[in-house]
Amino acid sequence: MNITDAQLLTEYRRAVKTWPFVETVEDAYDLPPLLLFAVGSRETNLTNEVGDGGHGHGVWQLDNRSHTIPAGFDKNVHLQATTAAKMLRSLLHSFATAANPIRAALAAYNAGAGTVAYNVAHGLNVDTGTAGGDYSADTYARMLYLQQAVPMNLTSAQLDKIADRVVEKLLDAQVKSHDGKAHGQLGHCIAASFEFAYLNHQILNAKPG
Repeated sequence: MNITDAQLLTEYRRAVKTWPFVETVEDAYDLPPLLLFAVGSRETNLTNEVGDGGHGHGVWQLDNRSHTIPAGFDKNVHLQATTAAKMLRSLLHSFATAANPIRAALAAYNAGAGTVAYNVAHGLNVDTGTAGGDYSADTYARMLYLQQAVPMNLTSAQLDKIADRVVEKLLDAQVKSHDGKAHGQLGHCIAASFEFAYLNHQILNAKPG
């Protein structure tokens, strides 16, 4: 990661205390746990700012060159989180068959879906054309670290949702294998294994509601 473990945890703790609704937004859009925090960390160190020469707005840096910035957006972090979550959910759907759908979605969030679709189609590194050439790799690493480091008090319903997502991905990979459609199978298995590891961590560390 392009950040120390201690710095990332400090950012997360400050952000979750200031904006506790971010976790609720993640859950509402069925995002991988702590993905929004990882993206916000990469974009702005989880601070609400106008950056990128005045073009990037908010914690997740919505770009006014490709998106319309709603009135009051810069001061409304809940709206910023919801907007970023919608974009990431759409991108996860668009790149569901990529070798690693989460990394592809992250790269597309930064460099655009067209760039990443070209990379995937031509067997290029998914981060080709992203900021620093490592946007998705770095942000993905931040998410995985937070998932390992942050204990969360998940409800029984949230634990069930994670478990269902693991089973869905494993079954999907199995179907693709039986149909002879190997494309994306490895990515689904890898994603499912990370989800399973995270679920196991939460079962051991969380108190279900």
